Amino acid sequence: MQIADATPGTLFAYDETSLALDGEELLGIVVRFHGPEFVRRRKALPPLWKPLIESGEVSTEDLSEIGQRTHLCSYLNCAIASVVYYIHALAVKESQRGKGIGTKLLNHAVERGKAAGFRGLHLDVLSDNPAVEFYRSKGFECIVQSVVPEPLANGVPMEMRMAMGF
Repeated sequence: MQIADATPGTLFAYDETSLALDGEELLGIVVRFHGPEFVRRRKALPPLWKPLIESGEVSTEDLSEIGQRTHLCSYLNCAIASVVYYIHALAVKESQRGKGIGTKLLNHAVERGKAAGFRGLHLDVLSDNPAVEFYRSKGFECIVQSVVPEPLANGVPMEMRMAMGF
């Protein structure tokens, strides 16, 4: 699905994405941006829906269900301060974990945040994710714990806002 990749300014757009590559093999990815951009980037997604529906990749019912679930879980994310750089996603291919790729991607985000004059780096992670310990080992601390009753009742664990100052 190339639509999100070809649309700058959305939550998973290439304009704020760094890739860890070995030749042409994707090893890992980090998506980050200035914290307050989150709302603008989320609002940039709806124009993508019509082409997805028209292509037959997604139905209106699918998007409606995703929208309802997203709305329920959206309360997990607290506001993102204007003075921080925000990691929206950091992932390393399972077979490549433990080789320092995540550290390199994280360090790259830190460098970008510092160079842009931000005071720190924030990210959100579900409490059952093994990455919590990785982030702690890199100096992140949990500053907020969020639980939303309906998602929790359906198996969505507590979310943690983790932060690192510069």
